[in-house]
Amino acid sequence: MGGIAFAASLGYGSITWLYETGDMLAQFRLQAAPRIGYVLSEPVQLMARPRLVLESAAIHGADAGADDDGPETVARSRRLILDRPTFSIDVAAAGTARETSLIAALEPVVTRIAALDVQSLVIRGGTVKLYSGTEDPEVLTDVDIQITPQRRSSASVSGQFAYLGQRLSLSATMARAAANGAEYRWPVQAVISSGLFETRFDGVLGEEKGLRLNGTIDLSIPRLREIALWIGIGAPRAGNLEAMRLRGAFDWTGGAMAFSNATLTLDGNEGLGAISVTRIGERTAVEGTLAFKQLNLKPYVVSAMVERTLLAPIFAATRPPAIASLLDNVDADLRISCETLVIPGIETGQAAVAITLKNGKLLADVAEVAIEEGVFKGQLAVERAGPDPRYALSGKFEGVEAGRLLQRALGRNPLQGRADINLSLTTVGDTTEELLTSLGGKAQIEMRGGSRLGLDLRGLAQSVKRGELKGWQAAGTSTTGLDELALRLDASQGVVRATILQAKSGTNMFSGNGTIDLAKQALDFSLALGSTDPSLRPAARDVVLLSGPWGSPSIRLGRADETQQRFTPVTAPASSTNQP
Repeated sequence: MGGIAFAASLGYGSITWLYETGDMLAQFRLQAAPRIGYVLSEPVQLMARPRLVLESAAIHGADAGADDDGPETVARSRRLILDRPTFSIDVAAAGTARETSLIAALEPVVTRIAALDVQSLVIRGGTVKLYSGTEDPEVLTDVDIQITPQRRSSASVSGQFAYLGQRLSLSATMARAAANGAEYRWPVQAVISSGLFETRFDGVLGEEKGLRLNGTIDLSIPRLREIALWIGIGAPRAGNLEAMRLRGAFDWTGGAMAFSNATLTLDGNEGLGAISVTRIGERTAVEGTLAFKQLNLKPYVVSAMVERTLLAPIFAATRPPAIASLLDNVDADLRISCETLVIPGIETGQAAVAITLKNGKLLADVAEVAIEEGVFKGQLAVERAGPDPRYALSGKFEGVEAGRLLQRALGRNPLQGRADINLSLTTVGDTTEELLTSLGGKAQIEMRGGSRLGLDLRGLAQSVKRGELKGWQAAGTSTTGLDELALRLDASQGVVRATILQAKSGTNMFSGNGTIDLAKQALDFSLALGSTDPSLRPAARDVVLLSGPWGSPSIRLGRADETQQRFTPVTAPASSTNQP
């Protein structure tokens, strides 16, 4: 980019490509240096819009047959070398021309550079500082570029430069500028590549409202995680985050990038839409809309659940101070939709979510996610709380097959049928264990008519009268039809207290309460079974107790008084980590 900007700002084939000679009339002083040409010791402004300043350089005439390297040789030579130059380019500023007189000794040198009436211009060991309205510029170092005019109507640019420690290669061709009103425009084809990525650009370089690139772009990244680490934002440990390709219309103006009619492919997920990236002060703003046919989260969710959450490394406060995290440096406003969402172990369908990241807080507004034959609508918020991220999830599941979400953990489906679930949960942590032990909040589940409980309660009550049972297999495979069922769940510090608010199956009534320890994967629950059959006098009442590992609990007969508030609710002290 630095090589393109410099070459374009000088112009090719004619000095008339510059606005006026006054653009280069900065105050300066040249010092003669035997055998090394001229040393530029004070800045020279080469262009006003965009503002291009040659801050320092040694200028050589590469004439092998010359006896010296003085001003006449430099003026006569058709091969010029700028040794260790330093350029500064303000890509956002319009600038104003400076009007001073030109020292006669410099005129043949600057005229030759401006007109590029040479066989080649070599920049050797240069530094390019790109300003875009921020105090600290982006710096390209070790710039080794050769500019070769071709037939006075175009030029080729090739070479290498370093950015953030990575060596990049540049190859470009530029045609002669065409005036478009007050703006000059240079057709450009360019390839920038390294071991991390390759970018191909075909379009126009202009200078209205600062430096501008407009055309089509094709960006290929074999390993996105390495790019994230390279530019200093870290990379989530979850998932592949490997191959990415971005193709589409591209517009870059004064540090603001816009991709329209773009195709983004990431780990096999292909989305269409538009994205813009703008630098505002010390922060970067990202906006866009992407629509996917299929969004497969399997590469990310699986590894996330094994070791760390997907977002935790982004929000961790323990990162090296020199690495700017997304939370501290990025504002985002993204709208993502897909026809099919793929999550391991969960049946899902279409989805639409709006994601915002602002003032250190990530907020995902879920307009709709089809999940387990139902729909979820709600909100997920993530923000840093001390060294770990804090999560808050609220919303409603409508018509979801709730039991399927628990089937893998319990070994059987406890609730068969559609359910409506309202929930509001919070948790803090970086690992799965921390998230479970910090979980707090509440939820309410209401089963719709025609649902079934994954246990034959009456048969189970008769079985435990003959002796204690071990494991769900001992409970049989029969179920209990439900006319109605409502549950309330209250969680604190990873322990969930469950209460049956109302339950009815024909003439059978049942109630119960107990606790579920998420971290230990254990439960301690009592069920009281009664009947509204008027022929049963006194009414029969049985109590079944379930305790131990939830995958294989012990089931025994209990006393009637054991269902009356057997468990004391867990109350966590108010703190910054468990308050909504």
